[in-house]
Amino acid sequence: QQTVFSGSWMLVATWDSVEMYEDENDYGNTFQGILITDGWRSYAVFTYKCGLLEWSGGATIGFYAEGDFYMNHPLSGVNSTQIACVNGDLLWSNVVYSLNGPLPFMDISADLKLPKFLNATSVSIQTGDLGFPIGNSTQNEVYVSTNGYFSFGRQITDCCPTPFPNGTNYLVAPFWADIDNRGDDAGEIYYQVHSRGSNSVSDELLDKVSVFISGNQQTVFSGSWMLVATWDSVKAFPGDTMNETNTFQGTLVTNGEESYAEFTYQCGLMEWSVRATIGYYADGDLYENHPLTGSPNANEIACLGNSSSQPSQWTNVVYHVSYNGSEVPKANENTTVEEEPFLSFIAGNKLATVPSVGLPRAPSSHSEPIHIPVGLPFGSTTTVVHSVVYVGTNGLFSFGSVTPTKLDPVMFPGSVEYVVAPFWSHIDSQWRGEVHYEVYNRAVSV
Repeated sequence: QQTVFSGSWMLVATWDSVEMYEDENDYGNTFQGILITDGWRSYAVFTYKCGLLEWSGGATIGFYAEGDFYMNHPLSGVNSTQIACVNGDLLWSNVVYSLNGPLPFMDISADLKLPKFLNATSVSIQTGDLGFPIGNSTQNEVYVSTNGYFSFGRQITDCCPTPFPNGTNYLVAPFWADIDNRGDDAGEIYYQVHSRGSNSVSDELLDKVSVFISGNQQTVFSGSWMLVATWDSVKAFPGDTMNETNTFQGTLVTNGEESYAEFTYQCGLMEWSVRATIGYYADGDLYENHPLTGSPNANEIACLGNSSSQPSQWTNVVYHVSYNGSEVPKANENTTVEEEPFLSFIAGNKLATVPSVGLPRAPSSHSEPIHIPVGLPFGSTTTVVHSVVYVGTNGLFSFGSVTPTKLDPVMFPGSVEYVVAPFWSHIDSQWRGEVHYEVYNRAVSV
């Protein structure tokens, strides 16, 4: 996962030599699932050992939160046992999923607006006591432009975008284009400033954005000042000749040492396209153009999602715009990850092996509610946090009030939300095998 992460709560469950329902071949499967969180970010880790998955049963492997935030492993549904030996000569196989979804729009529509005329900018917005580090400088004022960008130190009224670097430094562009917000049907441009400690709403929004950036940028970050701007249902120039509108949001956030820009788009809300510039230019050689910069189809950014393997109706783009003297890690860099064997424990809790009513020889049991004191974020947005989880005999975890009693696996997305499945299948642990689980809290002796 190429991240800096230190968990504070962990649940480990082992399905040990469990049988498939009504299987007369006396085969057993052993696998392990781990849920781990620091209260901000959450991960699921599945562990398999080559030779210890003896039956398939068309298992589902992956997770489903809600909406379009889900993942099916390529081996879900067919030849599922092969997942234990996918690493070739390696004995162990690990699958790791991030359970945290994208950052959606923040609602700031009740705050400050830009005037409704061409090439307008906001008034000077002060960046707080610590200033806003960008590039090799620290800026004390920023402006929001009608044309889809932020500028530092001075008002810029350029209508027509060019790729970076272009001589216009200290500029951050969620979607720099010739925008026309004149007229009652041409949308609005809102902006809002948040400082930590000023009120509970600001603190909550700063926490939400900080958590997302920490996960996205593989770091630990807590912002103290933030500017959020929304270009809401704006038109391209000339606005009186078109009906299509675009909606997008840009956020600048800093702790006085590190600064980030985050852009948010929603699939379906970027209706028109021009050769827009998306990215930033700080100074010197610190700049970045999004791959869609200059494309006649730049609005397609809204439907890219945050990962090809985890589709979403939201797209988030994050840039580290301050210079700290070292290379900024990239989320898409490949790293070598060593195989991780099963975690072992002695005094694990055993799940009941009593069959459910009406389901002979199919225990379909589950654990008692397992409470998560720090909360476990898992959902299509960063605001979905769970306090209870269950372990199910049938090879899955479930959250909230939904207990994992469903017998037969289905490919995600399905009708059961908030499910994490190391090997969801019709398992019978009544006659052979056991399911163990154990909870670990940091600073608690285990």
